[in-house]
Amino acid sequence: MSSEGEVEAGVEAGSASAQPEDSGSEAPPKKKAKTAKKVEKRDSSARQERAVAAALAKYRGWSARDIVINNVGYGAILQALKKEYGLEYKEGRFSEEEADAVRDQVDRYMKKMRIDADQLDIILYGPRTKENREAMSELVLDATTALNGTRPNPAVREFIQRQYREGTHQGAWSKEEVRILTAAVQKLGNRWTEIADEVGRSGEDCRSKWELIKLQETRAEVPNKTGTS
Repeated sequence: MSSEGEVEAGVEAGSASAQPEDSGSEAPPKKKAKTAKKVEKRDSSARQERAVAAALAKYRGWSARDIVINNVGYGAILQALKKEYGLEYKEGRFSEEEADAVRDQVDRYMKKMRIDADQLDIILYGPRTKENREAMSELVLDATTALNGTRPNPAVREFIQRQYREGTHQGAWSKEEVRILTAAVQKLGNRWTEIADEVGRSGEDCRSKWELIKLQETRAEVPNKTGTS
């Protein structure tokens, strides 16, 4: 028969052994970073799906030509509209005839609005104020209409920005521009025309830079994956 002292000792020992060890450690930073990226990717996909659905609803009943002229969405939005409503448009390099038509339309716009080259530069590359955004939208819409809907609105926009861009707008990306780009992509997904408004560069520049950023991130993760057992 066990003594009272032995029973108490056994209870104390059991209690001590039942206590979980306090590791004092938190989730590894790498694991947290991967989780954050998964959440970010999921949120971005959800935003993109909503944007596509909104575009499909907005242009239901429109003619294919008018959709090509008026839709400012790029990437997944444009592809969804093309598939759903049978859009037809040219892709790739603009022909000399197309380039001349766009440049002629820009000249017409400048005369109509009585603006000079410096003022046009502000509209194309300056602060994305409401006034500048509206002016840019009007200019692109005029040029896209002049091409009779053979080129998508976002493609015409980027062509104009490439054609009239000064050297200062082709330089290296600053840290602030990268920060704004990252925030814009997180908010807007792959809606590059809208992202261009946020960043102040063309949608093509923004898309290319973002692809480079993601490629660099992927390469940086490779050693970590190969080094694990």
